[in-house]
Amino acid sequence: MVEHRKIEFNRLENAPLLEITSSIYVFVMLVIFPLLMDETLYYGLTESKFNRFTRMTVIYIIATLLAFCITNIKRSERDTHIGECSLNKRNTRGMNLSLPQAAALIYMLWATASAISSDFGSEVLIGQGRYEGLQSLVLYGTAFVFISFWGEYSDIIPKGLALFGILEGLLVAVQLTGLPLPAGLSHFETGFVGTFGNIDCMGGIVALTVPAMISAYAVIEWKRRRLLLGAIYLMMFVEGYIWVDSGLVGLAASMLITLPFLLENKDRMQKTSAAFTALLTGMATGAMFTREGDRVIFSIGNKAAALISMAVLTAVIAAILAKTWEFKTEPGKIRKYSAIGIVAFVLLCLLAIYMYDGDIRLLREASDAMHGEMSDSAGSGRGIVWKYCMELIPTVPILGTGPGTFYGAFAKYNQMLKDTGSTIYFDFAHNDFMQIAICLGIGGLIIYLVFISSLAINAIRRAGENPLILIFASGCAGYLVHSFFSFSIAIVTPGFWVMAGVLDNMSRRKVKNIT
Repeated sequence: MVEHRKIEFNRLENAPLLEITSSIYVFVMLVIFPLLMDETLYYGLTESKFNRFTRMTVIYIIATLLAFCITNIKRSERDTHIGECSLNKRNTRGMNLSLPQAAALIYMLWATASAISSDFGSEVLIGQGRYEGLQSLVLYGTAFVFISFWGEYSDIIPKGLALFGILEGLLVAVQLTGLPLPAGLSHFETGFVGTFGNIDCMGGIVALTVPAMISAYAVIEWKRRRLLLGAIYLMMFVEGYIWVDSGLVGLAASMLITLPFLLENKDRMQKTSAAFTALLTGMATGAMFTREGDRVIFSIGNKAAALISMAVLTAVIAAILAKTWEFKTEPGKIRKYSAIGIVAFVLLCLLAIYMYDGDIRLLREASDAMHGEMSDSAGSGRGIVWKYCMELIPTVPILGTGPGTFYGAFAKYNQMLKDTGSTIYFDFAHNDFMQIAICLGIGGLIIYLVFISSLAINAIRRAGENPLILIFASGCAGYLVHSFFSFSIAIVTPGFWVMAGVLDNMSRRKVKNIT
């Protein structure tokens, strides 16, 4: 007899308005918002994205509160009609806080206390430079809490991600042709690609969305799911061209974490292999293009050749899996064996990096860091700012300097760099965890770590019974690893909090097996 699964949502009973409101917001923030662009280049784009994120989220919060009131008024009228109390347990089902929700609320309160105690006055509200002050933190947290209550999963989300990936990738392809485009979209006038300005932001969106697309292709049933392969190919074409190391590290780490669940049966193995074929082919294609002045040069170098070879290998594996019989090994055992194999592989890679003595910059810097010898130039100049951040954190250990005040807190170090003849300055730590420790104190960092670790634990516990969780868990994991080399910014970060909200919502559901 075939076993079916029935999902009982942990939510307010009969609350379609709340779910519809949240579904619209999730779709807008993951699909439409990333494509919105501004013609005033990077800093203008940052302000534009921040303003649009603020307006959209405030509208969502107000709409959710109205929907909540309407839902409870209707329920109160119904219960009064049948003689029930409108405040009984039945009407508040699903409103118990999860640990991630509680952590998000405490995180907002901690940020508020940090802002009140800050020496930077009203600057903490918006933030210095890139709009990551108290306002953004409160909007992120509130949107997360609301979505985790009512952000019901819908197939329109992975379909929307496919649409976004295809449109974004095609835009970059047009940009590389040199065709005349508005100033904000022209690659040759601005040096940026896509609709994200800075290439690090583009690397962040790759780390956030591509793992989600791969997981979606492996687990959802959709007749046109090959569109996801197209989106993966095009997004990795962009990554292959810009080659942002932090985006690749986030993507790789996310996939290593998710693979045990994606390899637990033959069908998922075959689909995952196909997705990786699209990924590697896209990277190889992008790596064949390099910019020289006002034109793009096409050439097949060693990097592209290696990626093509890997793509052919994964395509062969996918073809073999498609022709083989179904495995008899239980999915749980396959997942266990896969996890053991991946852990062993990672340990071997770490050992190889530790012993590495070659000329590849990323591996060289990683090896030096493992030996405790990180240079100031490591991580494209991040080494020096990280060293200064480690000196700064103990001086503001409790509540930090205030939300969004890194630039002011780091002023004396920027002056030190200027005195040595350096022409660069840092307005962000380029490590979100260090930045939180400076702006919100070590306490704020601990709360944030509790938030993300509780999300991860819940996702791992429930992914086996509800594989759709993998779509959002893999996206969040990719973003968080990327953020170790980057920072929170309204161009990319709203997507993480939205995905985290849907992830927590799905992890709260009760799944019952019926036959």
